[in-house]
Amino acid sequence: MEFREAYDPLRAMRSSWKLVQAAPVGVLVGAVVLALIDFSGPSFSASLEDGHMNELAQLVFMALFCVCCVTLVAVLLLSCLLQVGYATVIERAAVLGEDKIGDLFRSRGRLLSMVMAQILWGVLIVLALAPFAVAVAGAALLGAAMGGEEAAAVLALLTALLCVPGYIYVLLGICLIPEAVAFERLWPFDAVARSWRIVRGNRLWLFWFLLVKWMFVLLGFCLCCVGVLATWGYAYVFTYEAYLRLIRDDQDTWVVDGGSGGRLLSVDPTESPDADW
Repeated sequence: MEFREAYDPLRAMRSSWKLVQAAPVGVLVGAVVLALIDFSGPSFSASLEDGHMNELAQLVFMALFCVCCVTLVAVLLLSCLLQVGYATVIERAAVLGEDKIGDLFRSRGRLLSMVMAQILWGVLIVLALAPFAVAVAGAALLGAAMGGEEAAAVLALLTALLCVPGYIYVLLGICLIPEAVAFERLWPFDAVARSWRIVRGNRLWLFWFLLVKWMFVLLGFCLCCVGVLATWGYAYVFTYEAYLRLIRDDQDTWVVDGGSGGRLLSVDPTESPDADW
């Protein structure tokens, strides 16, 4: 399927409902769990008065810090496991019309790739920000030298506004890395290249898709923040569905579209595609 058709947000939302009907347990449970992990990720902050802590406070601080670090690692591993597993849940529902939630907790050899890809993704986001941050800082220093604090603030703001499109351009180029790992079983650097290649020439359309996606997610906050689990979860469904449509050209064989079924790309050909439960 062509990129603009696959990443048409309205088409993806409508088509994803077929997946929910074909495999309601796996698709919905996986989506809600992933949304919960995204929505309630751990955060930690500490404030000190007068810059002084006694020994007991230091021990408590270190204990909390260690707990937070362990929790962050655990959440990262669980999130990566669920992302690769959910790709198989979505693909199985679309291609075979089967509902097997056991896929959600089976990495099928992709967990290490996803963990490394997530770390690489974060590093790339920070590295991409560096030149723009330098440009803003340089503009601020130039403004301070020319006209004081007011000029520095104005120049820094204008430079930041000019840099935003460039930063978004880079982010859009690497935003499909997780899907490339989960669906196509790629290693991190291959996934980066794959994402950049897919998005080339389609950034505006992808930006439109993501804009509609996050507007849909924000609708959930209108229901006292409870509905965000439903909208965020369904956003996972049609985001994964869109990528699956994009990389496969055999939709006529998919059970969800009236076909007789096909093979699963997210499962190693040497491994049995059947989940335990």
